[in-house]
Amino acid sequence: MASNFFSRYMWLIDTIQRRGYITFDELNKDWRRSSINVDGSPLSQRTFFNHKQAILDQFGIDIRYDKARGYHISNKDDLGSDGLRNWMLTSIAANSTVQESAGMKSRIIVEEIPEGLQYLTSIIEAMKDSRVLSISYQPYEAPEPQILDIEPYCLKLFHQRWYVLGKGSRSPKPRLFSLDRIRELAPTRKKFHLPKTFNAEAFFADYFGVVVDDTAVTTIRLKVWDPHRRYLRALPLHNPQKEYDEHDTWSVFEYRMAPTWDLAMELMKYHDMIEVLEPEDLRNAVIDQAYCILDLYGEHEHGGGFKE
Repeated sequence: MASNFFSRYMWLIDTIQRRGYITFDELNKDWRRSSINVDGSPLSQRTFFNHKQAILDQFGIDIRYDKARGYHISNKDDLGSDGLRNWMLTSIAANSTVQESAGMKSRIIVEEIPEGLQYLTSIIEAMKDSRVLSISYQPYEAPEPQILDIEPYCLKLFHQRWYVLGKGSRSPKPRLFSLDRIRELAPTRKKFHLPKTFNAEAFFADYFGVVVDDTAVTTIRLKVWDPHRRYLRALPLHNPQKEYDEHDTWSVFEYRMAPTWDLAMELMKYHDMIEVLEPEDLRNAVIDQAYCILDLYGEHEHGGGFKE
C-alpha cells in the first residue's frame, strides 16, 4: 500500500509540474487515463488533499490552488537550488514518464542500484523520529553479519549506491554503512540526540566520496586534457572547483579536499586525460597503481593469451 501511495505522489507531482497549472477536473481526467490507475477509478477530493499534504510533509513540495488557473507547485523556483529536491524531481519525472510509456520500457536502459532500497523509508522515519536502528550488517570481508545498534545521522547516494551515516555504540565516530550490505533492519525503542553541530553537507565537504578518514585536507591540482576538461566544466569533480592556466587543449583544475583512496581510484579511471600535479602523495599513489597494473599485465604479455 505504501508503494502504491508513493506512485500516486510521483504521478501528482510530475503531472502538476508538467502542466504548470491544472484544475481538479483536468487532474481527475488525466488520473482516470493514467496507466498506474489500473481500474480507472476517479480521484476524490479528500484523497487528493490527503496526498497533497503528504507530498508537502515528505518532500517539501507545496501544491497550492489559484482561483484563476488551478493547482500549481508554488515553490518551484526554490526547488532547483536544493540538490536533494532537484534530484528527486528529476527522478520522479523520469519514473513517471517510464510508467506512462509502458511500450518504451524495453528501449530505456538505466543503471542498476544494488539491494537495500527497501530500507530507505525505515531509515528516513528513524532519522525523523531520532530513533536508534538495530541492523544486521555484513561487510564484504566478514564471514558473518554483525548485529549493531546505530544512530542514523544522514543518507548519502554515491555511485549508484545508498549509504547511511550512523554512530554505533562500538565506535566513537559515525561511520558509513552501505544499504546493500544490510541484511535486516528494525527500529528500536531507544532515542538519540543528533548533535546540534552536525551538518551533513559540512561532514562530507572535504571528501570526494565515501572514504571519510583522518587524511588531512590539502590543495589538489590536476592537469586535465580535452575532452575530459569539458566534462569537468559541466560536471565538477568536487565543489568548489577552480580552473586556471588554460591552454588550447588542457587546463589546471584546483580543489580543496582530502586525497583519500577513493579519490585516487577515481582519477585512475581517466588514464591519460588527467595528471595529478599536487600533492606529491596523491601523485605517487596514482603512479604506484599504474605500476601495479603494468606488473599485472606484464606477467602475462608473453603467455599466449588469457589465463586458464
